[in-house]
Amino acid sequence: MRLLSSLTSFEVPYYYHKGIAFKTVFPQNYNNKKLFALPYHFLPTVKTFYTRNSHDDVMVIDVHDAIKSEDLHKKVSEKLHVKYLSNSAQELDEVKGNFIGDNTRPFGVMTMKINGQVKNIHFLIATGSPKTYICREVLDSFKLTIPNSNETFTTRLNKRQILANVTPGGFYFSDLNILGTDYLCQYKAQLFKDFEQGHFAIKFDNYYSGINTTQDNCTK
Repeated sequence: MRLLSSLTSFEVPYYYHKGIAFKTVFPQNYNNKKLFALPYHFLPTVKTFYTRNSHDDVMVIDVHDAIKSEDLHKKVSEKLHVKYLSNSAQELDEVKGNFIGDNTRPFGVMTMKINGQVKNIHFLIATGSPKTYICREVLDSFKLTIPNSNETFTTRLNKRQILANVTPGGFYFSDLNILGTDYLCQYKAQLFKDFEQGHFAIKFDNYYSGINTTQDNCTK
């Protein structure tokens, strides 16, 4: 759907395609963070924009408050009281986490199991992302090679299997692990948030139901 707009090219964020994801670009002096997650594709040359319905959009973060690998190892690990990529003696069941950063994003600790090895991984809980993504740094820590970033792979998060994707490289969210609605819907997640105390928890109704590759589990 295309809508005529009187907005100039520096007034709203826009997205450009690279691989399977879209990157949000802001001018240096752009301070309004409320619009960063809007599903608009802005065309600055013709001053119009249209809504996007792509299932491959990954709109999770604002470039002004990007969280990188160093933050996951230090700031986020300190906040969650668990060291990023540390080995774990057992798998977790529930997801527990805190709201972190200026934009109070929900980061939680999950265990990831591959080839018998279990590690603690920090995930951004992104209900705006239809897919779950694992970054290259995590894959490298398991010595797991996925040559094609568009290829899905099976992994085990908190005792539950999921077909995950590799976080696209070259973007401001490339260092992030993203828990998407595919996992949350498949395992009937219940999200409990306490903004006053600054923490949240995710519980699941079912233990394991196998891998479902459909995208409409929440509607069933």
